[in-house]
Amino acid sequence: LAGVGRADLDFFLAVGDLSYEDTRREEEWCAFVTEQVGPGYPFQLLAGNHEDEPEGDDGYIARYAACLPDRIGVTGIYAHQYWFDYPRAAPLARFILIDADLNRNGQDIEYCKNGEQENCAWLAARIDEARAHGLWTIVGVHKNCFTIGDKPCEIGVELVNLLAEKRVDLVIQGHDHGYQRSKQVRLGESCPALVEEEYNPNCIAGDGAGDRYTRGDGMLWVISAVGGVPMYDIHTDDPEVGYLTTWMEKRAESTGFLKVTVTRDRLDAEFIATTGEFSDKFTIAPPP
Repeated sequence: LAGVGRADLDFFLAVGDLSYEDTRREEEWCAFVTEQVGPGYPFQLLAGNHEDEPEGDDGYIARYAACLPDRIGVTGIYAHQYWFDYPRAAPLARFILIDADLNRNGQDIEYCKNGEQENCAWLAARIDEARAHGLWTIVGVHKNCFTIGDKPCEIGVELVNLLAEKRVDLVIQGHDHGYQRSKQVRLGESCPALVEEEYNPNCIAGDGAGDRYTRGDGMLWVISAVGGVPMYDIHTDDPEVGYLTTWMEKRAESTGFLKVTVTRDRLDAEFIATTGEFSDKFTIAPPP
C-alpha cells in the first residue's frame, strides 16, 4: 500500500480478498489503506471470496465499500458488477469489474457458466460498447480459470471463452496467490473454444515474444495476486502452462502490483515490486 501511495497512480483496483481474519476488520482496514494512499484517493473495490458473505470471518464487502466508497463515479453495483470509462472527459479505456462465482446479496452469481444468460449478456454488451467507441477494454475479476497455481477453474471456461471471443485486451485477476502472464489467445476455426486442463497451440494469437502483443489479435490475462499473504505453489506440469508467457517462481517471491498505463494506441503494463526482485513488463500496441 505504501508503494501504491508512492506510484502516482490515477486510481487503484483491488480485485478481492481485502483482509484476513488475523489482520484488520473493515473500518480499521479502510483507515489503514487511507493512511497509506491518502484521503479521497480512488481505491476502488471488487469483492473476493474472503468478504462476499456477511457471516464470513474476514469482513463483509458492503462494509468495506461503505468506508472505501466509489470515488470515480461508476455505473452498476459498486464492488460487485460495475464499469467506468477513463478519463471521464476523453475516455481511453473501459474498465469492467465482475463478481463471477461469488455471493451477491444472498445470491450466487455466475457469468455464462452452465448456460447463465443475464450477467453474460450484460458483460458482452459492455464490451461491445467499448469496442464501438475504440476504447481499450480491461476486465477485472477476482477468481480464475486457467492457472498453474493451486486454484481450479472456478469462474467457468464459458466466461473465458466469451472474453476470448470478444478479444478483450486485458483481464486482471487475483485469488491464486502469485503472478502469471498469459500469451494472447483467440478463438477461430482451429480453436473453436478453450478447454479446461488442456492446451491447444492453435489458440495462440501472440506468444508475447519481446514482451509485446498486437492490439486486437486476442485476449491475455494477468494474475496479479501478491499483495500480502505468501504465494501458492506453481505447477509447471499443468498442461495450461502452454498458455503462459511468464510467471513468478516461489524462489523469486515478491510482493507488488500491476501498473497499467494507456494512451490512445498503446497499453503498457509493469509489475511494481515492493519487496523482492521479481520484474515483468509488457506492451500491447498496433502492429509496427
